[in-house]
Amino acid sequence: TFLEAWDIVISRGDFRRFHWVVKVDPDAVFFPDRLRALLAPITGSMGTVPLFIANCNRQFSNTEEFRTKLFGSLEIFTKAAIEAYAVGGQLCKRDLHWQGWGEDFFMQSCMRKLGSRQWDDGGIVGDKRCNYAPCADKSKIAFHDFKDVGSYMACWQDSLGPAAVADHLQRMA
Repeated sequence: TFLEAWDIVISRGDFRRFHWVVKVDPDAVFFPDRLRALLAPITGSMGTVPLFIANCNRQFSNTEEFRTKLFGSLEIFTKAAIEAYAVGGQLCKRDLHWQGWGEDFFMQSCMRKLGSRQWDDGGIVGDKRCNYAPCADKSKIAFHDFKDVGSYMACWQDSLGPAAVADHLQRMA
């Protein structure tokens, strides 16, 4: 299950070398440089603060538990938030009625239970389920979902633009 994936991340401990832990779905077109630019002003100062970014501000019903949601295509946590999960994740597994939940809803519920701060930014992901945005929108850090290589690459190219694609391909040659 998804819980085992987080357990592996924690047991390996590699995340401790970085300020941020970012989980990206394989069908999400992700631009790490854009995320780095967004996080740069607070990286370092937030190093000891358990924090995650909720990235979907669309309301689907009046009975939702979270007004701004953590959508799983792009999950962003401070190292301290994952450390809090390492210490308190068993409480979440024991106390939350998580069976049948998606990984993103579980992590948001658990982060809140463990006292992590939530930063709401519904504008960072172009997602067909939350806030659609064309791939040419350079304000987005990721776009979701692209289930085949052709559509994935087309989105990547549209977002970068012809000059950046040509520069990238030249550097890869």
